[in-house]
Amino acid sequence: MPDAASDWRSLLRTPITLVDIGADGGTRELPSLAGFCEVHAVEPREDSFQELESRTTAVQSCAYRKTTNYNVGIAGKAGPHDLYVTTIPQASSLLEPDTDLVRRWRGDGGFDVVGKVQVDCITLGDLAECAGLTAIDYIKLDTQGCELDILLGAPELLPRISVIYSEVEFIQLYKNQPLFDDFVCRLRPYGFRFVGFTEHKTRDDNPMGKKIWAEAVFVNETLAQNSEAVLKAGLALMDLGFVDDGKWLLWDAGFDQSVIDGAARDLAKASGGKANSLAISLVTALQSVNAKLRARSLPEMNFSLAKRLLARSSWGRRLVSLVSREIGR
Repeated sequence: MPDAASDWRSLLRTPITLVDIGADGGTRELPSLAGFCEVHAVEPREDSFQELESRTTAVQSCAYRKTTNYNVGIAGKAGPHDLYVTTIPQASSLLEPDTDLVRRWRGDGGFDVVGKVQVDCITLGDLAECAGLTAIDYIKLDTQGCELDILLGAPELLPRISVIYSEVEFIQLYKNQPLFDDFVCRLRPYGFRFVGFTEHKTRDDNPMGKKIWAEAVFVNETLAQNSEAVLKAGLALMDLGFVDDGKWLLWDAGFDQSVIDGAARDLAKASGGKANSLAISLVTALQSVNAKLRARSLPEMNFSLAKRLLARSSWGRRLVSLVSREIGR
């Protein structure tokens, strides 16, 4: 039974293990909990990995406790795999794109294959062994249709994963790609419950249009015997915006109401997690653009215009304060 008199921070005796599979552009997960997280970020594309290696934390207040990057491919089975390189590099996948369906629903050739290369891959279990991980508190996957295969390729590790944040599709952008309902059916035997979507994409951005993809969250409901794992899962859900789910998870595990309310208050107030995440994205984009401008001996962009626009709302003013604290403008 957790100590009723303790603050939730004092109950975190070990770091939150965060694994980011497909870390193109940098890790931005769990920004409000970043100081408690040890990150293992995986990016197979060499150019993206070099950018990942050279990138420094954009907003100091959101710095992760520790980050380790891995330049390797992750798949359901270890060994050589064909990587289909597409017009949009970020759409490259170990699965072959279904260009007819892509053109129907996207209306462009962004998934057209421009090349095919062979890459050596390891499994998620191999990565965990290499990194010395016996459990994963939070895993984010964005691997263009291979997410479910990666999870199912580590059957011994899967029950020891607490929260899954994964891109899912509702149409097969890639041939033989698992869809969202496959995630629900295949993960349920391992104890995972679907929590909700954090965002989704529809055709022509019509809210009532056909859903193309989404970011889905699943939580492992078999963690009751490990109070610290449950605490980390509950905190992660709150940081993602699923405050009620996080609170009930902690309540069912026997945490004191004061601990639950304190965590919910700290992680949900003023959309802090979302603001921190957007601050990282905004500063990272600004730094990247300015680096390219400097390389061409061109004037750098400044933050003044964005500050004026964002400051029209209280939420925007919070974002401005986070960004300004780092870049000093």
